Formats: sequence, C-alpha cells, structure tokens
Amino acid sequence: MTTSSSQLREGCVVIGSLFNEPMRVETVRVGGDGTWTVGLVGTQSERFRKVTLTDSDINTLTILDSAFSYDGDGRLMRLGLQAYSLGIAYEFDPLLLQVHASAAAGRNRGRPQKD
Repeated sequence: MTTSSSQLREGCVVIGSLFNEPMRVETVRVGGDGTWTVGLVGTQSERFRKVTLTDSDINTLTILDSAFSYDGDGRLMRLGLQAYSLGIAYEFDPLLLQVHASAAAGRNRGRPQKD
C-alpha cells in the first residue's frame, strides 16, 4: 500500500522494512525539500526514535490509521464485559458464583439447547 506524506500524522502506526517493529508516530515536522522529521515509538520495545524520512521513504511504508471505529458486534462486547465482571466478582466471593452457576444450570434442565 503506497501512501502520501499527508496521511502521516500523530497517533497512527507505521509498518515497513525501514523499521524492525510497528512504530507509533508521536511527532511530525516538515523538514526541507520533501523531507519529514518524525518522532516514533516502538509499539513493543517502547523506544523513541527520531528519523528523517523523504517522500519516497514514506511511500514505501504502510500507515495504519488509529481512528476509533464503533462498527463492532455489540453482543460480543456485552459478553466480554459480563465475563470480566464475573471474574472480578469471583475474586471477592467464589462461593457466591458457584451457587449462582448451579442455580442457573437447574433452571435450564429440560429445555432444548439453542445453537
């Protein structure tokens, strides 16, 4: 995927052969003729690097946008939140959840399973 230098902005993640790990863009400054001074932080190592990139260097990179999207499955989100809250509840009262789980199992006896 080729990109233009106008897509390179703070907060996006950059992947390419110039770096050994995905890099998060912290700062972008316009340099001289077709050059950009970019402050990058490794997403895994958390090391800061300040590099000067030309337009041709930027065109070889893949830029992942960090904008939030809210087009996920709401049911999966709810399931994850319930699992998280049950995990926290279990830390404080393990017996309560055992009783609740056995009561829920008793309510479902005799009902056909939904697929």
